[in-house]
Amino acid sequence: MSARKDGVAVAGVGAVACVACCTGPILGLLGAIGLGTVTGVLVFGIVGLLVTTIGIAVFTVRRRRRNTACTAGSEVVAVEMPTRGQPRGRSSAGAVMDCGASVPSGG
Repeated sequence: MSARKDGVAVAGVGAVACVACCTGPILGLLGAIGLGTVTGVLVFGIVGLLVTTIGIAVFTVRRRRRNTACTAGSEVVAVEMPTRGQPRGRSSAGAVMDCGASVPSGG
């Protein structure tokens, strides 16, 4: 063989040796990167699910408390028929309210 073919053969053997030697660590590194990515996606998803669940729970509890706090009692309340007072400016018998309507002072 010539010197040129011997150089190519040595380079080929070196490349095969490099592939055989470095394949394991390279695949291990790529696997670790992939595992880290999967772990990050899972953690992000779980945290998002927890935040959403807590938010829905808080919203539901506050909404239920607000609905029960505004309910009327079960007791009966008598309501009287309103009476019409004197027109404005005609009588000073009633007390004047802030809004300008007069209210009779006696019964």
